[in-house]
Amino acid sequence: SSGINAESHKYQLRAYLYQARDLISEDASGLSDPYAKIIYGNQSKATKIIPETLCPTWDQTIILDGIEIWGCPEEVSQHPPSVVLELFDYDPVVCVIFIIYITVTHSH
Repeated sequence: SSGINAESHKYQLRAYLYQARDLISEDASGLSDPYAKIIYGNQSKATKIIPETLCPTWDQTIILDGIEIWGCPEEVSQHPPSVVLELFDYDPVVCVIFIIYITVTHSH
C-alpha cells in the first residue's frame, strides 16, 4: 500500500507526575485516597494510591511503551495525539470515585 499514512510506528510516552493540590474531598474523613491515570492512544497506566490526602505527591514517572500511531513521524511530531490525565479517589467499597478529567493537546 502507498500513501503518507500507510505506515504505523511505535512510540513511547513518559509522563512525570509530581503532585496535585487542593483536590476535592470525597471521603467522610474530609480527605481522599487519590491516584492518577494516564491515557495515550490505546494504552493507560495508573500511579500509586496516596492515602488520606488532598495534596498527593506521586513523584512518579509513568512509561507507556509500544504505542502504535499511524502516519509519518514528521506529521505525528507536528500533531501528536492528546494525552489524557484522570484523577480518582480510591474507595474500597465503591471501587473508585472520579475526580477530574484533563486533556493535554499539542499547540504551537
